[in-house]
Amino acid sequence: MMVLGVAVPTPAGAGGFHAAFQLGVTSFYGAPTDAAVGAALILHLASFGPVTVLGLVLMIRTGLTFRGAADLASSVCGDETPEPAQVESAGSIVSIDAADPVEPSGT
Repeated sequence: MMVLGVAVPTPAGAGGFHAAFQLGVTSFYGAPTDAAVGAALILHLASFGPVTVLGLVLMIRTGLTFRGAADLASSVCGDETPEPAQVESAGSIVSIDAADPVEPSGT
């Protein structure tokens, strides 16, 4: 049942996940609707929240902006050989070649 709920293409899986969870918990376990919806919200926050926060922290730490990520994604997803993307990183412009392997920076 959950597979059908998360298969609905919504931003961050909101809506479909909650409806499927609520339907499953009320149908199979006889839980009250308000408790099922509350549990769905908590479960979704517990599974989606930490990954989102970690991603934002790592973006800030590396100096990657949303614009830079979009430029990098569009250069990698093209059919032709991508040209190096210009990414703004901590106030300076950095050229990133999509063909080069990415190595982690030292801390």
